[in-house]
Amino acid sequence: MRAAAWTHVTTLVLVTLALLLCWRIVRSPFGRILVAIRENEARAQSLGYAVGRYKLIAAMLSGALAGLAGGIWVINRGFVGLDAVHWSTSGTVVIMTLLGGMGPRLGPIMGAALVIVLRDAISAWTDAWGVVTGVIFIAVILAFRRGIVGTLEAALGRRAAPAAAAPAAERPLGTMR
Repeated sequence: MRAAAWTHVTTLVLVTLALLLCWRIVRSPFGRILVAIRENEARAQSLGYAVGRYKLIAAMLSGALAGLAGGIWVINRGFVGLDAVHWSTSGTVVIMTLLGGMGPRLGPIMGAALVIVLRDAISAWTDAWGVVTGVIFIAVILAFRRGIVGTLEAALGRRAAPAAAAPAAERPLGTMR
């Protein structure tokens, strides 16, 4: 296998392992506590959880995953220019996440795909692709409060037959039926 193929295979393995780690963390007791902190920090603290410690661990895990992503970027690109640390790069990631929706698993992925497709299609039409993307972003945020995927999931969920209450493992800690 050529070096480029090994790089792609290694990247795929690392990203898959990172996604499996995230999936496992979210479904662990630690992840349930993080959900409880997100939903109602005062309640989680009153239940006896060390909220500050859990937030610190979550920030450390987030930094580790960001570091892994940066390492993969450098390995694949071979060079990191200053545009990678420009404020617009992180702004683009926020736009991708908000467009797709933060809650659903596919939200950020669909948001990223939408921004990339819009950027490529609109940049062929005009040099002001950022302005057009911004207008579309504002319209989507006003029309779809949960993002595109989140709003679609909510709409499809309302059409489905009424489901039973979520099992205890699906509810945030400290909530009653």
